[in-house]
Parts: sequence; C-alpha cells; structure tokens
Amino acid sequence: MPLTKGIVNNKRHDWEKTQLEKTTERLLALNVSDFTSANALELTTAIAAWHSETTTNKDMEIFSKVKHLLEKLLEISSLQSIQAELNVDTINKVIDTWRKIANHNAPTKFQTSPSFAFDISNPDSFIHEGKQILYYICEHHEDLAHNDDKFQHPDEKSFNMIMDVLAKFGIPHQAELILDFMSDLTKKGQVQCRPSTITYNTLLSAYSNAVRLNKDIDHAEKAIDLLENMISLYEDTINPDVKPDVVSFATTIAACSYAAEYNSNYTQRAEDILFMMKEMYESSLYENGGNGEWLNIRPNSVCFSSAIHAWSKSGLPEALERASSLYNELSDSDFDNENTAATTALLTIYGNGLDNNIKGIGQAEKYLYDMIDKSSEKGNKDSMPTVITFTSLMTCLAESASRSFEGDGGESARQAEAMLNKMDEYFAQGHLDLRPSTITFNALINVWSKTRTPDAGDRAAFWLKEMEERENIEPDLVCYNTVIAAYAKCGQAEEAETILRNLISAAKKGQIKFTPNCVTFAAAIDAHADNGDPRKAEQLLDLMNQIRDEEGWADMEANDFCLNGIVKAYMKSKDRNKVEKCLKLLQENRQICTEVSISLVLEGLSKSKRLGQRYIEDTAKRILESMWEQFEKGNRNIMPTSATYASIINIFAKRQNQRDAFHYLNELLDKYSTLSHHSLKPSVVCYNTCLHAFNKASTEEEAKKAEEILDLMINDIHVEPDSFSMTNVISAWANCNNPERAEAILNNMQTIYEEGNQNMKPTTVSFGAVLNAFARTGNVTRAKDIVDHMEELQDKEGFEEMKPNSVIYNTLINAFAKSKEDSALENALKVLNKMKNLRENGSTTVAPTTVTYNSILSTCLSTKTGEYDIARKIFQEMELSKLQCDDIAPTTVTYTIFLRILAKANVPKKSIIAEQIINTMESDGNEKTQPNNFTYDALIKLCGRPSSNDVETRRHCLTLALRTLGKMQEMDHIQPTSFTYGAVLATVSKLSKGKQFESILKKVFQDCCEDGVLNDSILNLLPRIAKPNLLADILQIDRNRIHSVSTKDLPESWSRNAENKVTKRGQRAVSRSVHNTGRSRIKSKK
Repeated sequence: MPLTKGIVNNKRHDWEKTQLEKTTERLLALNVSDFTSANALELTTAIAAWHSETTTNKDMEIFSKVKHLLEKLLEISSLQSIQAELNVDTINKVIDTWRKIANHNAPTKFQTSPSFAFDISNPDSFIHEGKQILYYICEHHEDLAHNDDKFQHPDEKSFNMIMDVLAKFGIPHQAELILDFMSDLTKKGQVQCRPSTITYNTLLSAYSNAVRLNKDIDHAEKAIDLLENMISLYEDTINPDVKPDVVSFATTIAACSYAAEYNSNYTQRAEDILFMMKEMYESSLYENGGNGEWLNIRPNSVCFSSAIHAWSKSGLPEALERASSLYNELSDSDFDNENTAATTALLTIYGNGLDNNIKGIGQAEKYLYDMIDKSSEKGNKDSMPTVITFTSLMTCLAESASRSFEGDGGESARQAEAMLNKMDEYFAQGHLDLRPSTITFNALINVWSKTRTPDAGDRAAFWLKEMEERENIEPDLVCYNTVIAAYAKCGQAEEAETILRNLISAAKKGQIKFTPNCVTFAAAIDAHADNGDPRKAEQLLDLMNQIRDEEGWADMEANDFCLNGIVKAYMKSKDRNKVEKCLKLLQENRQICTEVSISLVLEGLSKSKRLGQRYIEDTAKRILESMWEQFEKGNRNIMPTSATYASIINIFAKRQNQRDAFHYLNELLDKYSTLSHHSLKPSVVCYNTCLHAFNKASTEEEAKKAEEILDLMINDIHVEPDSFSMTNVISAWANCNNPERAEAILNNMQTIYEEGNQNMKPTTVSFGAVLNAFARTGNVTRAKDIVDHMEELQDKEGFEEMKPNSVIYNTLINAFAKSKEDSALENALKVLNKMKNLRENGSTTVAPTTVTYNSILSTCLSTKTGEYDIARKIFQEMELSKLQCDDIAPTTVTYTIFLRILAKANVPKKSIIAEQIINTMESDGNEKTQPNNFTYDALIKLCGRPSSNDVETRRHCLTLALRTLGKMQEMDHIQPTSFTYGAVLATVSKLSKGKQFESILKKVFQDCCEDGVLNDSILNLLPRIAKPNLLADILQIDRNRIHSVSTKDLPESWSRNAENKVTKRGQRAVSRSVHNTGRSRIKSKK
C-alpha cells in the first residue's frame, strides 16, 4: 500500500473513532425518557463499531463503553413508545468484545507485564465481567416475559465465548456453571442455548488446563467423566451436534497426561482412552460398507504424543516398555504415524546401552583388580594402577548413569562406592598409591549426582561428611557444588539451597578457604529449575548479586548456566506465560544467552497447547532470525546448531506445515555448506523430523516430496537413512492410496537390511502402513500377502520382531469384511482360528479379543443371509467366556450385531429369542452389555421380519415392537430417534391391517411429532405404507401434496430434534451404523 494512502486511512480512522466517542458520550448522557427509535438504532450501531475497533485495539476501556451502551439499550427496551430491539447478533458483539480483550491479556498471548485480569480470585476482575453481563442479559429477557420480537435471547455462541476465556485461564468451576445454565435454559425452551460439541470441548479444555496449571488431578477425572457422558449422549440421541470429535478425545488424553506426573494411575487411563478411540475409528472403516459413524475421530499425533508423554511422566518401571508398545500399536494401526519427539526419546533410551555399559565397566573393574594382585605378587610397582585409574572408572560410571534411563537406580553409584571401599582395603594392605584423594571422592559424589535416585542427595552428603571426618583430605568447592547438584537432580531443592546457605555462612565466618561462585549458585538454581520454581530460582540469582556487591567475592557474575537454570525453571513450571517470560529473559540477557537457553524455549514453544499455531511458528522464525543476527554481530555462543534447526523443523512438522519444515531443512543445508561448522552438520533427526511432516501425505506430490527428502539423506555423506526415515516415506505413499509404491520402498528397505545395514531394519510400523493401505483400497489379496510375508519373516534370523500381533490380524479381518467377496467369511474365520491356535501355543500378543469376534460377526452380517449358524456359534463362544476370559466377553455391540444377524435369518420364533436376549442384557447389571438405541432399533427391525406368518407370531412381533418403543419413551438415558420411529412404522405396516393399522399409525406418528424427530425419510416412507386419505389426515395437508411434502412444509416443532443435516453418506438420522468396537467404558478401568 502506498505511504500516502496509509496516512489517509489512519487519519480517517482517527476521525471516525473521535466521532464514535462523541456519539457514545451523547447517547450515554441522554435520559431514557428522551430516547427515540433513531437513538435506539444508534446504540446498536455504536456497539457494532466498538466491536470492530477491538480488531486492532484491545484496550479494556472499550468494553466498558460497550457495556454501558448495552445497559442503556436494555433500559429503553421495555418502552413501548420506541422501537428498541436487541438481537442475538448485537449480544454476541458485546460478549465478543470482552472475549477479544480478555484473551489478549490471557496467558496465551505474548505480554511483558502482568495484568489485573489475571486475578481470577477477585469477583470484580475483568475476566468475570463477560459472565456477569451475560447473566444480566438473560435476567432482563426473563423480566420482559420472553418478548423475542424485540429482545432476543443469547444463543449457544454467546455462552461458548464466555467458556472459551474461562478455559484459557484454567477456571473449570466457572465453566461448569455456564454449562449448567445452558442446560437449564434449554429445558425452559431456549433451544438455541443447547450445548454442542464445541461447548463440551471447551469445558474439557478448562479441565485440562486446570490440571496443567494448578496440578489439580481431580479435573482429569472430571474430563474423563465428561467425555464418557458426551459419548453416551451422542449414542442415545444420534445428534451430530453433540458428537465427540478428535479434539474431545485429545483434550481428555492431555488432561490424563498432565495428571500422570502427579498420579501414575492416570498413565494407563490416558492409553485406555487412546485405544478406545482407535478401536472406534478402526471399526468404522469396515462397518456397513465403510459408512461407520466414528470416522471423525481418527487419532492424530497430538493424541499419541499425549499418551506417550503420560508414560514418560509416570515414573513407573514399565514406562519404557509401554511407551514402546504404544508406539508400535500406533504405527501398526496406521491411524497416525511416528511422533518425532517420542521416537527420538525411545531411540535415546534404547541407545543408552545401560546394561552393556555396566557390564563392561564391571569387567574392566575385575581386570583392574587382577592387575593389582599380579603387580603385588611380582613386586612390580610400575604396573600398579593408581588413584587416577580408579577415578577414571568412576567417571565412566557417572557417564553411564547420566546416559541411563532414570539414572540406573543407583547401580552405578553403588558400584563406585564398592570401588572406593576396595581402594581403602588396598591402602590398608600397604598400597599407598591407592589412597583415596579429594578427586576420588569428588568422582564418587559425581556418580551419585547423575543417578537421580531419591537418596542421591543424601548419599552424596554422606560422602561429603566422610571427607570432612578423614585426616589428610578436605572437601573443596567442586565437592560442595557436586553435592548441591546431586540434591538438584533428585528434586530436593530445599536441601540444595540449605547446603548453599551453609556454605555462604561458613565463608563469611572464614571457616573455609574458599567462597561460593557462580557455579555454586547455578547448581542451586538448577535445583529449583528441576522443580519448576522460577520464583525461588530468581531469588537465588538476586542473592548472588547482593553478595557480590556486599562481599566482593570473585567469580560471582551471572553466567549462561544461571540463565539456563532460570529458563529451565520457567519451562518446567506451570506459569501460563512461561514462553513469553523466557523470551523476555533472553532479550534482556543477550550478553550471556546461548543456544542452550534458546533450545529450551523452542522446546517449550513446540510443546505448547495453548498458543496458536501461527503465533508459535512466527515466534520460532523470529527466534532463529535473531540468533543469526546476533551471531553476525560477533556473539558466537548464540550460533544456531543442527539441534536448533531440529527444534525449529519439529515445530512445523508437528503441525503438518510441510512447506516451512522443508524450507528450514534446506536452510540448514545451505548454512552448513557456507560456514562448514561442525555444530551445523545436519543430523538424522533433522531429516526424520522433516519427513514426519510428510508422513500423512494426502497427495502424490506430497509423497514425492518425502522421497525427495529421503534422496537428500542418501546423498548426504554425514548421515544415513534409518528405518524411521523409510517408514515415514512408506506412510506418505500409503496415506495417499498408493500401496504399490509403499510396498516397493518396504521391499527395498528389507533388502538393504538383509545386506547388513542394521539401521534399515523394517518394523511392524512399516508393514502395518502398507497393510492398511491395501486394506483401504479394497485389495484384500495383497493385504493377505503382506501378513503372509510377515509370518514368513518371523522365523528368519533378524526378523523375529516381525511377528504379526492381534492388531495386524484384526486389520486383515477388517479387509475381508470390507471386500464383500463370497469367501470373505471363510477367510476371516481362518484368521480367527489361526489366532486361537497361536494363543494356545503361548503367544499372547495375537490372542483374539472382543474386537476380533465382533469383526467376525460383522463379516457374517455383510453376507446375504447373515450366516446365522456360524454367527450363533461365535456368539455362544463369547457368552461362555464371560466367566473365563473377559478379553472376548460380549458387549452391547456384540448383542446388537447378533440381533441384526438374527433378523436376516430364517429361524423359528426368532422374536422370542430376541426378546430373551434383551431381557438378559437388561437384567445382567453389566454396564458393558446394557442395551442402547442401536440395540432397541435392531430389535424393532427384527420384529418387522417375522419368522412365519401365523397369527400368534405376527401378534407377538407387533406387540414386542410397540412395547419396545414405549419402553424407550419412558427411559431417561435413551429416547426414540427418527430411525426408531421409521423402523416402528415399517414394522407396523407389515404386521397390522385395516383399522388396527390406521389406529397404530396415527398414534406412532403423533408420538414422533411430539418428540420432534420427524424427518424426510419418514415422510418418504409413509406413502408406501398408508393410503392417501389417511396421510392427508395425519399430515393435515391436501392429498395431492403427500408425495412431495417435506419437513419444511410442516410445523417446525414436528422436526425440531431431528437430524436434518445431510452429508455425503446420506441423512445422519437414518444412516446409522453400530460401531463394532467392543470398547469398554472409559470409567471401567481405574
């Protein structure tokens, strides 16, 4: 835009704002009795203008003006003499004005100073004004006796905006009150206030933020309850407006993940929710020809990352095993692909070689003792090991402990203690050169500082005291610094600070020959950093500066280690503005800022679930640009490294921003080519992180770009592609429905591995991606070939881990079910029998589950006849397993599918059999087998297909169908849907005639309209089952219109609750399918 044009626009804006302020002042000063209809319109116009102003101006005073304008409008709304209207659009503009300003001051925004809006405990705080004004509007609407012509009521959007702010500030109790208020209003007839999926998701976000920010794990439990209720509500109503989506599940998993840090029980809960989500989605891929209802909850990287994060925070001994298993399940299922951060963490753990290192050091130690003994026997002092030899071995133990998962439980430190005791023994035997020294003790204490066991600090302090009590040896500053570090590593910040303060006191009194320095303070700061306590960390920094000024001690200037500690403290804290505050810290301390501090901030930025995608990406770009600017000005400590670029690329890859991820990979390659600095050497992590952005490719062009990145790796002499690189490319081709290309890459990967490249070992992730690709495209033959190939490989040396598991076999069964081939059921049963045989032979990873059996039943259902005899045997096997093997026990889904199969079958007295099944389910008392809408609908449909035409059978079917409808009408948790009434009407038309049919038809149709679930599908059915005169009577229209009438032509109340949204799959109200997941309720596992 030309500069002159910009100046003109700014001047015009200033003039308009001035006029708006004058208009506002005039209107607010005007007496109510003097208002005219034109003035009322001015009030509405001014509110809209101020709302527009918040696009660029987030001054809180704007909302004050808007609130006063609204209050004035409410005052005159009761006047009959003027036309003053308040519509929902104006209401939402008022609330959105508050929302924009509040969110601008919320933790999700960059800010340099605190705002009073953060004082959530103060009822007069700005953050509570939105809720107060909403309540005020609703009360005023009530006072005006619901005069909707002049005064509209707030709608769902109004309430959702209030909840959005409360969620961002982590105030779930207030959000709950809003939801309750919406529900109450809905019951009173304000249906526009009915909560939706967005509403519930916002409350879930409030719960999750409360756990993360306030460490309140009770809100994780509330999140689980709410998700469970959302699922039940949707299953009961089949209302797409309350259908849980990916956000619902991901937010709940995140809440459990945050809670797992404080209560390890939530770790399994997080994985259970993810697995249930996966099963629900997986079942929908083959149910009813692929028209399953849960295709909207395909798990994404956020879901899996949160579940893996939960295990990483749990501290449980099986954490590594479960995280690895979860990673494999994720990849095998093809719902999502490797999350780069989780994969890197697992690789690091497996690459530590903890056991081998300990074993190797143990062998070296044994050899050392043999050398001492032989030197003693021969009297050869020149070959006698020295203190330095022992100290070096202790240093190796420290490195081993440092590299090990959770610090190896103190094994390395205990081995180091044994070595020092051995030195004492040798010294007592006359080997004077083996007398432990200060360096030896420092090395031992350092091993404890690396173990991170709960007693690490105490053990380090014990050896410090041992030094103080021994003759001819004194602890030095390094020793004290290391003890502080040991306490820091095991989370005992108070003990670390006590050591520091005692040291300061001793130095001031002259009791020691040295004084603390910046390293000492940095170690204590790090203790508070590990506890995520930036306040105490900064207090220690202030104390260091104070002592430096008062005592003049040397080496007391804050350095990069101090800054790193402060940054780490914020990154580990629950501070809502931690990223923003750290960015400010880096800016204020540019002279000591290093790549380490910035990497900590980038890591925190990439993990943020509150900050918007654009903000995160733009901030990452600015950070990198600033690093290069300062580097070019001479600050070499801040030069970006390949690790920096890996963090930057990861930020874009996690958000599937392929363009920028690829751009920064190329920038890294260019920088390394230009500067040739070793720290800029591209790593495998950089390439794989970039590939991760493409592994969910949706087009062939994106998959080709993934291959282009792989070619860059191959041509880069510094790196070598590994199995994760190849699997990302395989997944890219698989996800864009090109299984042939994916398989070709998999075959090439296998060949390279067989030629000796261990990094190219295929995984079940690789095979699972190809298998799912063939299954999705309907190529069941090739899908079977993949599984056959995996079975062949499992017996081959080096491929033992390729053994198919139950997920792989279930995927194959799904492929058969979707194929519609005549041999589908036969092939599916063969897979089931194979799984049974493998289980009997001791292979638990391939044992059939309820999902497996439900898949078999679904395959039966997909046949023309339903294959009742086979289905009955499967059903009976599941029934018999109730008391023996809960893994294959029937669920509500099982019974529902079986009822649908029974409906197809030519079985005598099948309505009686069906009634007995329903009675068993209702009286069983098992939550997993309670009938739901799908079950009762299946029963009603079955009644419409009686096993014979004798009078008694038809009477029983008709009675059972109507009794079932009546039962559903009386239930609290289940209500008839459009599908239910359609099924009842179709059944009644087949089982009754004459006056009886007309009487029942009228009653059922009347109930349908009273429930508000009439839809066009029912209207299309009526002309096929009833005479024109009867239809004209019940529809209250001319008989010539009965074939063209739609719900739009009839009273709106008749269809007020019907799902009238149309999708590509047809009307949701009738195109329902039973998801054959066999899933357990979330609450069933504590």
